[in-house]
Amino acid sequence: MKRLFLVLFALVALLSCERRDVAYEQTISLDNNMLVKAKPLVFTYEHGKDTFQLYQISMAIRHRFDIPYLQFPFVLGLIAPNGETSAIPIAIPAYDKKQQFVGKAQEDSTFLLEQVLFYSTRLSEGRNTFILQPATYNDTLVGISSITFAIDKVN
Repeated sequence: MKRLFLVLFALVALLSCERRDVAYEQTISLDNNMLVKAKPLVFTYEHGKDTFQLYQISMAIRHRFDIPYLQFPFVLGLIAPNGETSAIPIAIPAYDKKQQFVGKAQEDSTFLLEQVLFYSTRLSEGRNTFILQPATYNDTLVGISSITFAIDKVN
């Protein structure tokens, strides 16, 4: 009986770890499989009054197999509810050390690359706007069919 209880407890614990507590998620499909600086992606999350809540912010990039990059270089901007702005460069690796794609192959001959950007962060109350732009010399990233931006609760 004890073993059955322990097995059931372990199963419930394992299943609860897999579940996401999604606060926000949006997918944007890109025209012509291109992200250009002139048309940045804008993700807007309206945050409530719970300033103690921690969040994990992540991105998922669906891309073709013939991309000409070793990594996806982006600039992620944030416009806080009080109007303050900030921007950070982000480089998401597309290949591992063995020159294999980091992402998972999909049915439609694309790859899905998932990357956590921030593990435990707080957001300001009100409208938080995230702006994603390419950080390349020609202001364009090709081979990307869609980008999903997600904010998950972590506590």
